[in-house]
Amino acid sequence: MNSIRHIFSQLTGVWSRSIRRQLAWSFSLVSLIVILGSGYFLFSFQQNFLYTQNTKSAFDLARTLSFSSASWVLANDVVGLQEVLKGATETTDLKFAAVLSPRGEVLAATKPEYIGQFFNDEISQKLLRLPSKPQILLDEYNLIDIAVPIEVSNNFIGWVRVELTRDTSNANLQKIALAGLGVAVLFVLLITVIATGLARRLTKGLDKLAKVANDAEHGLEFKREEVKRCDEIGLLATHLYRMLDAIEEGKKAQIENTAKLRAIFETLHDLVWLKNAEGVYLACNPMFERFFGAKESEIVGKTDYDFVDLELADLFRANDNHAMAAMKSVMNEEWVTFADDGTRALLETVKTPMYDVNGHLIGVLGIGRDITQRKQAEAELKQHRDHLENLVEERTADLIIAKEAAEAANIAKSTFIATMSHELRTPLNAVLGFSELMSRDEATTESQKETLGIINRSGAHLLNMINDVLDISKIEAGRLDVDIRAFDLIKLLNDIGEMINVRATSKQLFFTVNIAADIQRFVKSDSGKLRQVLINLLGNAVKFTKHGEVSLNAHTESYASFDALMLVIEVIDSGVGIPDGKQEELFKPFVQLVQENADVKGTGLGLAISKSLIELMGGRISVNSVLGDGSTFKIELPVAIASLSDIAIEENYRDVKSLAPDQPNWRLLVVDDSVDNRLLLVTMLANIGFQVREAENGQEAINVFEQWQPDLIWMDMRMPVMDGYESTSNIRQLAGGDKVKIIALTASAFIDQHNDIIKAGCDAVLHKPFHIPEIFAALSNQLGVKFIYQDAPVTAISPTSKLTADMMATLPVELREELHEATLTLDTDDIEAVIVKIRILEPEIADSLEALAKGYQFDQIIQLIEAMNG
Repeated sequence: MNSIRHIFSQLTGVWSRSIRRQLAWSFSLVSLIVILGSGYFLFSFQQNFLYTQNTKSAFDLARTLSFSSASWVLANDVVGLQEVLKGATETTDLKFAAVLSPRGEVLAATKPEYIGQFFNDEISQKLLRLPSKPQILLDEYNLIDIAVPIEVSNNFIGWVRVELTRDTSNANLQKIALAGLGVAVLFVLLITVIATGLARRLTKGLDKLAKVANDAEHGLEFKREEVKRCDEIGLLATHLYRMLDAIEEGKKAQIENTAKLRAIFETLHDLVWLKNAEGVYLACNPMFERFFGAKESEIVGKTDYDFVDLELADLFRANDNHAMAAMKSVMNEEWVTFADDGTRALLETVKTPMYDVNGHLIGVLGIGRDITQRKQAEAELKQHRDHLENLVEERTADLIIAKEAAEAANIAKSTFIATMSHELRTPLNAVLGFSELMSRDEATTESQKETLGIINRSGAHLLNMINDVLDISKIEAGRLDVDIRAFDLIKLLNDIGEMINVRATSKQLFFTVNIAADIQRFVKSDSGKLRQVLINLLGNAVKFTKHGEVSLNAHTESYASFDALMLVIEVIDSGVGIPDGKQEELFKPFVQLVQENADVKGTGLGLAISKSLIELMGGRISVNSVLGDGSTFKIELPVAIASLSDIAIEENYRDVKSLAPDQPNWRLLVVDDSVDNRLLLVTMLANIGFQVREAENGQEAINVFEQWQPDLIWMDMRMPVMDGYESTSNIRQLAGGDKVKIIALTASAFIDQHNDIIKAGCDAVLHKPFHIPEIFAALSNQLGVKFIYQDAPVTAISPTSKLTADMMATLPVELREELHEATLTLDTDDIEAVIVKIRILEPEIADSLEALAKGYQFDQIIQLIEAMNG
């Protein structure tokens, strides 16, 4: 194996010694491969052709013998069959022929000794199982064995089997192969001669260029040999001579650069030196001469131990070794004393290992810079920085304390909102519930129902006031929620327009509502907040407009997606206008809407709240105003497209009389820590026919559930001992807990707690104070309970007032202002005293005012008075 590798290596070396030889040999080798491949293809084609002819000849002979033998087989004449086969023996390359019976018996054969025998070889046995049609039994390199059936009138009576050799064909193929090989050899020799000549011509000039390159490499003076060629060799010669010229120029430039570097080396204010690997100095600059107090010629060839004390020399040597071991630049700080004048300085030294072109270490390059003054400045700067950091830490500590205080205040505010909501809504739930329950009692007289209606309306008014206060607190706490629902936009705008039109007419202003014909009627957004903002803007417009008109314009535009639109609403007035300086401050809290000498002033909160509400819904509000020429407030609010089917239809709930017959005995559990609220629900449900039990906390609820297994639980969420969240979660894990329906009752002001309640396991949520129809509707939705209702729908009792702005205008100004002040302060005693004075002059107006006051409809009284004052 090694000898073969050696021979192959030698041949490779000879072949790769010159391009000329590589070209000649490569071309010859490729030609040889092409010729051999073509010859092999032609030889294979000729072989296939001759073998096919052999096969055809064999079948032709067999068919002839089959036809000639048919009558002799029928006659069972062996002699005749032998005569037929005897004629076939003259056929070239015939090896054997025989006539076989269907059972495989030899009836006749070119070899008589086989007559009467049966062939037991595999091929002969296979023939007996084959169908009666021509068969190739064996097809080899020098033999073809076939069988043809003998048939008479389509009846199979035997086989003719013929074996032919391919000696003649193979002899012919051998002659063809020898002839082709001779031709190939001649062609290869001819191609080799041609390739050698072409290679010599193609590589002409390369020898000259190689000699020039070799002389240049060894620094010898070379002669430029002209190579007059336009091909790659000519291009190579051109670039080679250019490269050699560039090398010469580079040498000259290197000499010049060396001179320049030496000049820089001499003039640098830093200390520069070069040592070999053993620490012997090879060069240095004048600044370094100052350090050792000696000339360069005196320093070169010596070491640090010849100039400085042993301790410092050891330090220098250790730093040199560190840089060489690290194989990278190493920075150190070294205190030294200059020998020429005794100056002591701190040097920042950078020591870099130097290598030759072969990567061998040749020494260390050192650069030293005096950093004494810089270190002093850094020390002073660090002192100032430390002082500043102390100040920052003190301020940061103050900020952290302030932040914690703000967070605590925010938490306290949220806690206050939640507590106020629970503590106010819980008793109010009992007030409204019992008054509504009593008003539905058939035994209640009309006078009592009117009194109960006043209680119910007063409670509802109080609830609205609580909601307003909580909304303001939630805006400040960032907890105000958006209630997205589908609504009729055109109806909303027209309702607001009708409300504002009364106030505008009382001030003799022209008011219009302009709604685009193609406006999207049904949309999804927070209609309550939009209504609040529009009433505020239109109220301001009417309030601050003395003459002219106020208009409400609305249209919708395309927006980012196909299922959304941009609602654009403009409130335009011809009022006093807003100065340019105040327009930017307009939407900030406590900023007055009009100039200081205006007749009417606001509290400065309405627009700030309006801006917060619009931005909370994803929109923006802007103003464009000219002092003395009116204002335009523009709202741009993205809304989703809705349809009529999305609009919730308000039901007129009918009074429930009793449970419908043929229903289960529904068992309900009321869980609430408030005795009044439990009594309200228990009374309401028991009167209808439910089986009701009660519990005052979550733990009692679990106990009652395990013992009684109710169908539905009314669960208060805020209770002592165990709250509704924990109780609901525990019940869901008990046997049957996955089937019971649980409806949460909460006085929370935050809608975002709704998701927490549902996650705890409740099926639905009702907010306190609730209406009685909501209780029965929830039972119907959750359990499918059916009720028997009273004939007439239940309608809320509301005071009817015929009081108009024109009627209020008949009152003396002093009485209107006194009533306005008393109403703003919600002083019921003062309001009643003013109404007594009004009754002397206008009894009808006094009756209407008294009805509004009893119903706590103070906002209507204020609106009527302000309309007159405006």
